[in-house]
Amino acid sequence: MSRKVTIEAQHRAVGDLFDRVLAELNKKGPYRVGYGWLPLNAFYQNYVEFGAHDEPAHDVLIRALRALPYRYYMILSFEPTRRTYFLNVVGPHRAELCPRAEGGAASADVSMREHGQAGSNRPTRRSIFGPIIVGHGA
Repeated sequence: MSRKVTIEAQHRAVGDLFDRVLAELNKKGPYRVGYGWLPLNAFYQNYVEFGAHDEPAHDVLIRALRALPYRYYMILSFEPTRRTYFLNVVGPHRAELCPRAEGGAASADVSMREHGQAGSNRPTRRSIFGPIIVGHGA
């Protein structure tokens, strides 16, 4: 999510901006980034009017989430067998059920966490970023 993206500025739904950012990440990187959980109503009933020029994808997504009327958590999970990251955007009630990064993340700062299990062939899907709280009151 630290890879830089460039998105033209225009009036669009938050969900459309997320689509653009993920498309840029998938075009430039070795790993695929897809969606997990999303608040579809919030994403397609709220609009932003900004773009990004060579900014980290993480910063652009947080800026878009802050435009939403409620507070949301952004959680990135990794599926090692498919070499895919899944971006989940959930409200606080859902995020409380998700694993937290060590030390807990209570701001827009990203906390890294090791993932995978040594010597195991089982696929794992763990959060490598703790909840990133954005939106009103964050």
